[in-house]
Amino acid sequence: MPVVGYFKVVCAGYWLVAASRALYSLADAGVYPVALFSLGYVLSAVQFGLVRATRASVVARLTAGERRGFFMGLASSLAMAAACVGPLLGAALYENYGTFTSVFYASATLALLASASLVPLTLRDIKGERGAALSLADQLRAAPAVIRRGGLGAALILFMADAFVWSLTFRYVPIYLASRLGATPSDLAVLNLVSTAVSAVGLVSAGYVSDRLRRRAPFLVISELCGVAYFSAILAASDLTLAYVAYAFMGFVISFWSPVASAYVTERAERTSRDMVPIAVGVWMLLTSLARTPGGFVGGVLYDISPRLLFGVVVAMLAALTALMALLLRD
Repeated sequence: MPVVGYFKVVCAGYWLVAASRALYSLADAGVYPVALFSLGYVLSAVQFGLVRATRASVVARLTAGERRGFFMGLASSLAMAAACVGPLLGAALYENYGTFTSVFYASATLALLASASLVPLTLRDIKGERGAALSLADQLRAAPAVIRRGGLGAALILFMADAFVWSLTFRYVPIYLASRLGATPSDLAVLNLVSTAVSAVGLVSAGYVSDRLRRRAPFLVISELCGVAYFSAILAASDLTLAYVAYAFMGFVISFWSPVASAYVTERAERTSRDMVPIAVGVWMLLTSLARTPGGFVGGVLYDISPRLLFGVVVAMLAALTALMALLLRD
């Protein structure tokens, strides 16, 4: 980003969306369906990682530290609101035209329009300071020093552990609710709506309060406590009443974690250089993604043994992580 330009990288993410949807459309038309769909899925996955890194990096570049949590939360809240509308539009298109191709075309068109809207910003793009912007190879070599000087080592280890623990449950909570508590697809949709509604408000509020208090670590600890409450409520539920409470706690998990963790990482990376923020965010995303990789499989094994065993293990691990974060994370 410091070399090419922040908004050019954002545009590249939109182009990846358009390319992946074009491949999906060809696959849906029967042109090498398995190969093209797989390639499109890979491009979509790359785009997802790119979006996460660019959003945090751009907001960090454009905002001062004392307002960063608020704007991180606002960006996440707007993205979440848009993500809620997307499935409704996609479902309407599919029901109207009876084909997935119409959905893929709409997605690609929106991505290209978003890319076009950024053209004025790319013409006066944000780059690294003159003479200070490093090549990608230089940034990668400098990453360990950035992590060390910013005091990010312990934080990244804890974030990796957190990512692994949450990945254990993968898609198993909805399966558990459907098989054990009789939740219907409509029930699951309402539960997700509860979580989304809480987080849409909470993301901005938590970011704002953390800015005002100039504290980040306590909010990450609170997020873990809400995670313990979430899984504890799932375990205690005998009907869907407690499930609604659980999903409200899930909204608080997202609210207290997403903007605050991004602000925490970017502020520490800035201790070395503002131009090193993107690579620090990229390292954070890479490490947590790697930590999530085995989670679905391990969680599946535990779920097959006993769903309650899986959720009990997660509660215990989150409780331990909460204690470690309270002891090791420093503002």
